[in-house]
Amino acid sequence: APTPTVLGWSERIKLMPEQLMFDAKLTPGSEGNVLHADDLKEFSRDGDKWVRFSVSDNLGNEKVLERRVIDKSSFRTTSGKLDRRYVIESAVCLEKVYLVLEFALADRSNFDQKVRIGRESLAGNFIIDPARTRTSAPDCSKSKRKSR
Repeated sequence: APTPTVLGWSERIKLMPEQLMFDAKLTPGSEGNVLHADDLKEFSRDGDKWVRFSVSDNLGNEKVLERRVIDKSSFRTTSGKLDRRYVIESAVCLEKVYLVLEFALADRSNFDQKVRIGRESLAGNFIIDPARTRTSAPDCSKSKRKSR
Protein backbone atom coordinates (compact mmCIF):
# COMPACT_ATOMS: atom_id res chain seq x y z
CA ALA A 1 0.00 0.00 0.00
CA PRO A 2 1.26 3.52 -0.75
CA THR A 3 2.52 5.56 2.19
CA PRO A 4 -0.11 8.08 3.35
CA THR A 5 0.74 11.75 2.72
CA VAL A 6 1.28 13.95 5.79
CA LEU A 7 -0.96 17.03 5.73
CA GLY A 8 -1.75 19.82 8.17
CA TRP A 9 -5.03 20.24 10.07
CA SER A 10 -6.19 22.88 7.56
CA GLU A 11 -5.55 22.42 3.84
CA ARG A 12 -6.80 23.88 0.57
CA ILE A 13 -9.12 21.69 -1.46
CA LYS A 14 -10.88 22.10 -4.79
CA LEU A 15 -14.55 21.22 -5.09
CA MET A 16 -14.98 19.43 -8.41
CA PRO A 17 -15.97 19.81 -11.18
CA GLU A 18 -16.59 23.49 -10.39
CA GLN A 19 -12.93 24.08 -9.38
CA LEU A 20 -13.95 26.08 -6.30
CA MET A 21 -11.14 26.57 -3.78
CA PHE A 22 -11.84 26.10 -0.06
CA ASP A 23 -9.88 25.85 3.15
CA ALA A 24 -10.89 22.52 4.68
CA LYS A 25 -10.48 21.49 8.28
CA LEU A 26 -9.11 17.94 8.35
CA THR A 27 -10.46 16.29 11.49
CA PRO A 28 -9.58 12.67 12.24
CA GLY A 29 -11.56 13.18 15.46
CA SER A 30 -14.91 13.50 13.69
CA GLU A 31 -16.56 11.02 11.43
CA GLY A 32 -18.30 12.76 8.57
CA ASN A 33 -17.72 15.51 6.05
CA VAL A 34 -19.56 18.84 6.09
CA LEU A 35 -19.91 21.54 3.43
CA HIS A 36 -21.24 25.03 4.17
CA ALA A 37 -24.34 25.77 2.11
CA ASP A 38 -26.60 28.83 1.84
CA ASP A 39 -30.14 29.13 0.40
CA LEU A 40 -30.96 25.41 0.41
CA LYS A 41 -33.90 24.45 -1.78
CA GLU A 42 -35.11 20.93 -2.40
CA PHE A 43 -36.53 20.03 -5.82
CA SER A 44 -37.34 16.98 -7.93
CA ARG A 45 -35.53 15.80 -11.05
CA ASP A 46 -36.40 12.54 -12.84
CA GLY A 47 -38.14 11.26 -9.72
CA ASP A 48 -35.10 11.89 -7.50
CA LYS A 49 -34.72 14.40 -4.70
CA TRP A 50 -32.17 17.10 -5.50
CA VAL A 51 -31.00 20.17 -3.63
CA ARG A 52 -29.91 23.55 -4.95
CA PHE A 53 -27.65 25.66 -2.75
CA SER A 54 -25.09 28.42 -2.99
CA VAL A 55 -21.47 28.39 -1.89
CA SER A 56 -18.78 31.03 -1.71
CA ASP A 57 -15.19 29.87 -1.96
CA ASN A 58 -12.05 31.39 -0.45
CA LEU A 59 -11.37 33.39 -3.60
CA GLY A 60 -14.80 35.05 -3.47
CA ASN A 61 -16.31 32.95 -6.25
CA GLU A 62 -20.01 32.46 -5.60
CA LYS A 63 -21.80 29.59 -7.32
CA VAL A 64 -25.18 27.92 -7.17
CA LEU A 65 -24.70 24.16 -7.12
CA GLU A 66 -27.14 21.33 -7.70
CA ARG A 67 -26.55 17.85 -6.29
CA ARG A 68 -28.71 14.76 -5.92
CA VAL A 69 -29.72 14.09 -2.31
CA ILE A 70 -28.37 10.69 -1.34
CA ASP A 71 -29.49 10.74 2.29
CA LYS A 72 -30.75 12.89 5.14
CA SER A 73 -28.88 12.75 8.43
CA SER A 74 -30.19 13.61 11.88
CA PHE A 75 -27.98 14.50 14.78
CA ARG A 76 -28.02 16.43 18.02
CA THR A 77 -26.31 19.79 18.05
CA THR A 78 -24.21 20.85 21.05
CA SER A 79 -27.27 22.77 22.27
CA GLY A 80 -29.27 19.50 22.21
CA LYS A 81 -31.60 20.32 19.34
CA LEU A 82 -32.22 17.74 16.62
CA ASP A 83 -30.87 18.93 13.27
CA ARG A 84 -31.67 17.35 9.90
CA ARG A 85 -29.19 17.77 7.09
CA TYR A 86 -29.18 16.88 3.41
CA VAL A 87 -26.36 14.54 2.40
CA ILE A 88 -24.95 14.93 -1.09
CA GLU A 89 -22.03 13.46 -2.99
CA SER A 90 -19.32 15.65 -4.44
CA ALA A 91 -15.80 15.20 -5.72
CA VAL A 92 -12.87 17.06 -4.19
CA CYS A 93 -9.20 17.32 -4.95
CA LEU A 94 -7.06 17.19 -1.80
CA GLU A 95 -3.32 17.41 -2.40
CA LYS A 96 -2.94 15.06 -5.42
CA VAL A 97 -5.86 12.79 -4.53
CA TYR A 98 -9.25 12.92 -6.27
CA LEU A 99 -11.93 11.78 -3.82
CA VAL A 100 -15.67 11.30 -4.25
CA LEU A 101 -17.12 12.04 -0.81
CA GLU A 102 -20.44 12.35 0.96
CA PHE A 103 -21.05 15.75 2.54
CA ALA A 104 -23.74 16.85 4.97
CA LEU A 105 -24.85 20.37 4.04
CA ALA A 106 -24.86 22.75 7.01
CA ASP A 107 -24.40 26.31 8.15
CA ARG A 108 -20.68 26.70 8.86
CA SER A 109 -20.69 30.50 8.72
CA ASN A 110 -19.30 30.62 12.29
CA PHE A 111 -16.26 28.56 11.25
CA ASP A 112 -13.08 29.71 9.51
CA GLN A 113 -13.21 26.64 7.24
CA LYS A 114 -16.36 26.15 5.17
CA VAL A 115 -15.50 22.47 4.65
CA ARG A 116 -14.74 19.73 7.17
CA ILE A 117 -13.29 16.39 6.11
CA GLY A 118 -13.47 13.62 8.69
CA ARG A 119 -11.80 10.38 9.67
CA GLU A 120 -13.37 8.00 7.12
CA SER A 121 -12.27 10.08 4.14
CA LEU A 122 -8.75 10.66 5.49
CA ALA A 123 -8.07 7.05 6.55
CA GLY A 124 -5.52 5.28 4.39
CA ASN A 125 -4.81 8.39 2.30
CA PHE A 126 -3.51 10.97 4.77
CA ILE A 127 -1.87 11.42 8.15
CA ILE A 128 -2.74 14.69 9.88
CA ASP A 129 -0.02 16.65 11.71
CA PRO A 130 -1.74 19.23 13.94
CA ALA A 131 1.44 21.36 13.99
CA ARG A 132 1.13 21.99 10.25
CA THR A 133 -1.28 23.97 8.11
CA ARG A 134 -1.63 24.66 4.37
CA THR A 135 1.20 22.32 3.38
CA SER A 136 -0.14 21.51 -0.09
CA ALA A 137 -2.10 22.83 -3.02
CA PRO A 138 -4.78 20.73 -4.74
CA ASP A 139 -3.52 19.35 -8.05
CA CYS A 140 -5.39 16.38 -9.43
CA SER A 141 -4.23 16.67 -13.03
CA LYS A 142 -2.43 13.30 -12.78
CA SER A 143 -4.66 11.85 -10.10
CA LYS A 144 -6.03 8.37 -9.63
CA ARG A 145 -9.71 8.62 -8.77
CA LYS A 146 -10.59 7.26 -5.35
CA SER A 147 -13.93 6.88 -3.66
CA ARG A 148 -14.63 7.02 0.08
